[in-house]
Amino acid sequence: MEEQEKSLGEGVFEFTFTKFVTPKIVGALYGVEIALAAVFALGLIVTGFMHGGGWGLIAIIVSALVFVCLVLTARVALEGAMLIFWIADELKEIGRSKQEEE
Repeated sequence: MEEQEKSLGEGVFEFTFTKFVTPKIVGALYGVEIALAAVFALGLIVTGFMHGGGWGLIAIIVSALVFVCLVLTARVALEGAMLIFWIADELKEIGRSKQEEE
């Protein structure tokens, strides 16, 4: 764990951008997004009940759908970012194997 934190710190303050930080923090970013989506959904529920019991019940249903949509959107966006990093790693390997062949 200490080695990973050290490499994260090195990546943040490294100005040549040869090390990527995003793959190291993607799990934390996803957790933050889930927490923010939950707070937003709770806010919708509270606001709904402030306008009356019927609106509160509607808000429960709507907030569940909104929560799922927000979490899925965040997941797809983070997976897209990770896919870009995976492609970059694969292209590096292809370049190395081509150089070794020559």
